[in-house]
Amino acid sequence: KLAQTYASGAYFNEEWDFYLGGYREGDNDELWQTAGDRGTNIYYCGTLFTEPETQPDGSVTFWPLSLQMDEEAFAGWEGEGPYVTHVTTGRIFDAGVTDANNMGAAMAPAAYETLKAHFADTGRTPADYAAIITGDLGKIGHEILTDLFLRDGVDLGVCSTDCGMLIFNPETQDVHAGGSGCGCSASVLCGHILQRMTCGDWPRVLFAATGALMSPTTSQQGESIPGICHAVVLDVNRG
Repeated sequence: KLAQTYASGAYFNEEWDFYLGGYREGDNDELWQTAGDRGTNIYYCGTLFTEPETQPDGSVTFWPLSLQMDEEAFAGWEGEGPYVTHVTTGRIFDAGVTDANNMGAAMAPAAYETLKAHFADTGRTPADYAAIITGDLGKIGHEILTDLFLRDGVDLGVCSTDCGMLIFNPETQDVHAGGSGCGCSASVLCGHILQRMTCGDWPRVLFAATGALMSPTTSQQGESIPGICHAVVLDVNRG
């Protein structure tokens, strides 16, 4: 029934020989995604939840539904890259910053800890990368990150930049410290970084996405803003 419910908005296009409109019912009550194949005919895109149902005791219950893929259409994991060759999982780091308008300062120490761990684990240096890109610390956070490494005697070099600095043109747009928000890193990665890698400008990139653990309530209460950063190496070669 759940599969039928979520498939109710889908219809079969005879001309395209394809179902359109979100999800459709598959074998054994599986839910199949039918819109957008992400380039390799992969229909599995995570977990979908049922509509919340209020129980007699007043609690709310919802159930996870695993979205399956059409195995016959799956083309495999092969591709021309870029490839993710390394992943450095970060740890939550609280630098004690309480100003919600200074997110770069709150997240920069977490980026520093993750990148420092990456260099130590891999034995690599900033010179091993065509670009080291964080996101999104903005101009102020990027300067803090650079200074933290300089204290260790490590120069990130001219190849180091930030998604918050790249998403706007500071010379023609009055953007102050730059861009921010979870969509900033994703937009720059998909719209700029991967394109530069594909055309050969950046054969290897160290990409470190940053985030903050906060809410309007915690900020209004004056609590500090912990930061987090996870890094991946994107390489045009499989490695």
